[in-house]
Amino acid sequence: MNKKVYKFGYIALLLTLTSPAVGQSIFEDSVTVTDEWSIGNSNELQIVKPYSENITVNTTVNEKFANKNYELKIVKNYNYKPERQRRRGYFNGHWTGIYVGLTNYLTDGMIYSPNSGDMRLDWSGSRTFILNPYHGDISLSRNGCFGMTLGCGFEYQRLRFADDYTTIVKGEYGVIVPSDINREYDVRRNTLKHLYVTTPILFELQSKEAFISVGVIGGLRLHSKTKTVYDFEGDKRKMKNTDDFSMSPFKLDATAKIGYGGFAIFCNYTMTHMFERNKGLDLHPLTIGFGFGWGW
Repeated sequence: MNKKVYKFGYIALLLTLTSPAVGQSIFEDSVTVTDEWSIGNSNELQIVKPYSENITVNTTVNEKFANKNYELKIVKNYNYKPERQRRRGYFNGHWTGIYVGLTNYLTDGMIYSPNSGDMRLDWSGSRTFILNPYHGDISLSRNGCFGMTLGCGFEYQRLRFADDYTTIVKGEYGVIVPSDINREYDVRRNTLKHLYVTTPILFELQSKEAFISVGVIGGLRLHSKTKTVYDFEGDKRKMKNTDDFSMSPFKLDATAKIGYGGFAIFCNYTMTHMFERNKGLDLHPLTIGFGFGWGW
């Protein structure tokens, strides 16, 4: 036979015998590695483009880009299961804003209203002013219609006594007792004032522009005083007494709010006792009012 025929036959036989091994080396050889982004999980990798017949693979997946002698392709990850992430909708609560309300005391579930003296309030003249500058929200539903709101705020109470000539002082053992004001004075206002810093935990349900919110508001009392404004001998004068009046330093209010757009009506009820145990009347302030918000 022609030598060329023998040569081509030899080459064809050689390719036939070696191609399975080459193919296996190129496309079927696999190694098991532990990669950095799923520690403890095994991946099966293919050697896609070797540059030599014998390759020892001892590396992590993230190092394959640094080694230019071969390329690796992930065929199957036996243990890795991507974590399912719950998609939650955007939620924006209703806390920030300015509010004003009328305040009175409840005792045993009834409005505190003795005939005279003590701490009986003029409801129309007893007001609470609230400034809530900041809040943060947590969505608790996928469509963003239900969530939780946290924040901070300030609450200022100006409680006007119904009896202009009776105020309160801290007596023996810190017990709060009534005190008479000179009847010769022409009293304009006789008030008890408090300032609190507050933080809420609110749960809110929304439907388009409407919303309803319920929760609790914790308060830390920063300042308390009594103030009497009166006229005497043609001059306007003020009588102040700054004290803690044996009041509880903390309070916890139950709150409910309903609103639409930037307007809301609210009700706050103080569940804790206003005064320390055995040092004052069993009083629980109740405030009903309205407000306007921003960032809603």
